[in-house]
Amino acid sequence: MTIEAERPEGLENPEKPNIVNATVLIDEQEVLIPTVDGRAYREGKGPQLGKRFICAQEIVTETSREVTDSATNKTTIVATKKTQYLSGSIKDVNGNSIYLGCGTETMCIKPSKDVLASCGIPMTLLQPQVLPSAD
Repeated sequence: MTIEAERPEGLENPEKPNIVNATVLIDEQEVLIPTVDGRAYREGKGPQLGKRFICAQEIVTETSREVTDSATNKTTIVATKKTQYLSGSIKDVNGNSIYLGCGTETMCIKPSKDVLASCGIPMTLLQPQVLPSAD
């Protein structure tokens, strides 16, 4: 049995969608999110054994602050990165709604070459979290 799928409107080529970057404000910083028809666009990755995936948009923001060493009185700039996984809908700076995903998390127990997706959007590989020491 063969099922024919309709090509979504606005796509010139089914392999290369019409991607539009939307600007959103997160932690008072402008972040670009690639979108297709009001939904977050992510490249699909094949499931990898033992890896966790989430149907959400990975947002990485960078902040910097000045730190002064009291002994040498030298000032250095320390940059930190913060990774967040946002799901649900968000408004861009123009007021347009963008759907980021449903927030479903899953763990892969069988590797595959297929793309892991939820609610029609490829899932994002969750990055390992740094846990505080137990000291």
